[in-house]
Amino acid sequence: MNASPDFVSSTSPDEDVPRLGRRATSAEARERIIAAAEILFAERGIEAVSLREIAVAAGHGNNNAVQYHFGSKAGLVQAIFHHRVGQMEEPRHAMLAEAEAQGRLGDVRTLLDILCLPLLDLVDGDGRHTYAGFLAQYVTRYRPGGLQHAADEVSEVSTSIRRLLELIAQRISYVPPALAQSRIALCALAFHNMLVRADAEHLKTRDRAAFDALVHDTIEIMAVALSAPYRHS
Repeated sequence: MNASPDFVSSTSPDEDVPRLGRRATSAEARERIIAAAEILFAERGIEAVSLREIAVAAGHGNNNAVQYHFGSKAGLVQAIFHHRVGQMEEPRHAMLAEAEAQGRLGDVRTLLDILCLPLLDLVDGDGRHTYAGFLAQYVTRYRPGGLQHAADEVSEVSTSIRRLLELIAQRISYVPPALAQSRIALCALAFHNMLVRADAEHLKTRDRAAFDALVHDTIEIMAVALSAPYRHS
C-alpha cells in the first residue's frame, strides 16, 4: 500500500491531555480515537480518512492527537486490530477449550463458529458492527497490499486467533497454502459483509430471529465453500 502523509510518524504533544491525571486521560483519549477511526474506516476506507477527521470525530481540539497517541495512521490501524482481537481473545479461548473437550476441533463448522460469533458483540454506540465493516474494507483493499493484521504477529492478544486459523488451514490442507489462505479470507469476508448489510437493513433490531437465522446460514455457507474440493484447472 502506498504511503500517504498520514502514515508518517510524529511526536507532536497532545495538548488535550493535562499533566495531572495524564495516564487515565490518555487511555480514554486513545479509546475515543480508536472508536472514531474504526467507524470512519468502515464507512470510507483507510486511505480516504485523514487524521484530522479522526481527531475531530473523537472530540479532540488538537489535530495532532492521533499522531501523538499512535505515531501514524498505520499505528492506529494496528491499535484497532489489537483492541478488537484482544476483546475476542477470551471468548475464543473458551470456545476452543470447549470444542477440544468435546472432540470437535476437526469440525469446520465449529471452527467457523469460533471465528465468527465473537464478532457479533463488537458494536459501536448505535449497535452497528463497525469492526466488521472495517474488516471488510481491510480484507478487500488493504490486506492484498501487505497491511498486517494482529494475527500476523505472536502476542498475548493473538494466541487464540492464530491457533484457530492454523486449525482451519489444517482442515483444508489438501488445498495449496496460498489458495487455502484465500479461501479463509473470502469466507470471512462473506460474514463481514453480511453484518454490514444487516446493519444497513436494521435487521438485528427489526427482526432478531431473522438476524440470527442469517448469521447461522451464512456460517453454514462458509463451511461448504471452505470445504469445497480442490480441482486443478
